[in-house]
Amino acid sequence: MEIKFNPKVYEDLEHEFNYYRTIEPELGQGFIQDYENTLSLVERDCLRVRTFYKENRKVNFKRFKKFAIVFEVTQQQLYIKAVCDLRKKPFYWKNR
Repeated sequence: MEIKFNPKVYEDLEHEFNYYRTIEPELGQGFIQDYENTLSLVERDCLRVRTFYKENRKVNFKRFKKFAIVFEVTQQQLYIKAVCDLRKKPFYWKNR
């Protein structure tokens, strides 16, 4: 299955990485590691994740629990829409 990323995903990641890095450098790296672990889970088991808003699905990070990867699965691709803070601007990503 092909994986595509909305270009805004990279902005989401960079913004949060920079925020945590300013608090403590290791915290920024921890955020990226948690993202990579969550993305790996999404890639392996995307169809096992239930939908939560229309055709969208989400998997929460383990360490940084207020974050999630939001994605959509079609027959041909896995489309990553956002890395979002679940407490801020709900559904801001829905038009991606």
